[in-house]
Amino acid sequence: MKKITLILIAVACIGAMMFSSCKKSTPQSTITFVNDTYTPINIVVNGAGKTIPAEGGSVVYVANVNTQASVSASTSGTYGATITWSFTDYFPSSGGDNLREPLDVDAQYFYLEAKYSTSYVKSLIVNEGFTDSTNEIMTIPNDGNTYSIGYYPAFSNTMIKATFTDDSTFTIRNITIPHVLNASYTAYL
Repeated sequence: MKKITLILIAVACIGAMMFSSCKKSTPQSTITFVNDTYTPINIVVNGAGKTIPAEGGSVVYVANVNTQASVSASTSGTYGATITWSFTDYFPSSGGDNLREPLDVDAQYFYLEAKYSTSYVKSLIVNEGFTDSTNEIMTIPNDGNTYSIGYYPAFSNTMIKATFTDDSTFTIRNITIPHVLNASYTAYL
């Protein structure tokens, strides 16, 4: 009787192993998020966080086909506005398919860089007199290098005012920022 029981257990175990290895796996697909901005993006998809390198970097998320993807992401410069994204997407319905999802900064914003060659800058005012005006306190040397500042609202008459360590000022008025995705402007001070 023991021999028959052992044989039945062995057959049952072999059958279970064969069934589990023959089981079809759920097909998976991917979403590739591409960073078209000037700064790294922190992204969370369905609770899993990653950082996307700036200017063309990408990350890939994998999930079962037709799975909902709850996406939240943000980026910012050293100063200025934080740009955020929040949306729902779905992983492609066919296994092995990939959805490419670019993350762009809206045309209502621009990325500011500044090149200093006169005196040390102690503050920058972007869009003085507008409701979205910002006064950034900073210390940036006059070494001729270009420095990344951050994202700011783009107006048809955007202005930038620099205050130097000797309290003199320099203003660039009526800057025309192109209303395109991922716009940028370099201020020469």
